Amino acid sequence: MTVRILSYFFAAAATLCLVGTFLPETLWRDAIISPTQWGSEQQDDLLYVRIFLAGFGLVMLGWSLYCNRDRMFSNWFTSRTKEKVFLWLFFILVAGTALIVARFFITFHDHVRIIGPKTPFSNWGEFLGVTVTVPFEHNSTRDDFNGLYLAVAGSIALFMSLLRIKGMSRLRDTDFPTVLWVILSFGFLWASVDELVMIHELMGPNLPIIRDAGLTKYPDDLIMMMYAAAGLLVLLRYLKYFFAQREAFVVFIAGAVFQGLAAINGLPGVNLNEESYEMLGGLCFFVAMFMYAMSEIQEMAARTRKVS
Repeated sequence: MTVRILSYFFAAAATLCLVGTFLPETLWRDAIISPTQWGSEQQDDLLYVRIFLAGFGLVMLGWSLYCNRDRMFSNWFTSRTKEKVFLWLFFILVAGTALIVARFFITFHDHVRIIGPKTPFSNWGEFLGVTVTVPFEHNSTRDDFNGLYLAVAGSIALFMSLLRIKGMSRLRDTDFPTVLWVILSFGFLWASVDELVMIHELMGPNLPIIRDAGLTKYPDDLIMMMYAAAGLLVLLRYLKYFFAQREAFVVFIAGAVFQGLAAINGLPGVNLNEESYEMLGGLCFFVAMFMYAMSEIQEMAARTRKVS
């Protein structure tokens, strides 16, 4: 039932995106901006929007087909071939989705026509006739390392997820469940993309539901609080599995502490080197994921040697 609901959701999203791709320019112009202000720059912006809507639409259509793979393609392949084809399709969809999301934020950031500074941390400009806020370009070598550490941590979790899906058994009750490895892989990989292309810095000031809430000094802080709440829920839900490996648990908590210190930078009386704490946090998460994964792999290897 859950898979069917997901397939309907992806199909609906694909339909909306593909319809939006082919909407006449007059509808876009009348809905967004006064016709007298529409010019070549806005037409260029609309071209980018159409390209990304088409990309998102095709990806959503792919995910909808993937959710219905057993019903639609069960007679096309043998069971052995079908497993390989669907695995490659999954990889292509994940990579395609990540690429489109990353390119969307990068293109949006690069093609906003800057009007002037809005805060000490951002500019304000215009895209498609709408005034938007864009953070200052802050990427540095440290930011690249921050994203790299988080990407490696997510890749380790993704590797363990695939091992489980391919048939690797949980040999101990304290080993991570498959769903936990999947959650960790998504979380760390998303955090890596966020670090590199500034997703929350772009979304916070430009989404009215977040920008107008007025709950935090800077709108993107509210998104960071959502990230923290989601991480805390996962930690509490699966605490016994994290705590089973004491050394890895200490390193994991250290990573969370460093990330927290980076997040509170800028509060009254708090002046921290944000990127350095983020780098330390990412490094701790990478080491913790490596320790958790190696514990399970070593146990599997030891059991295999005993059997042989």
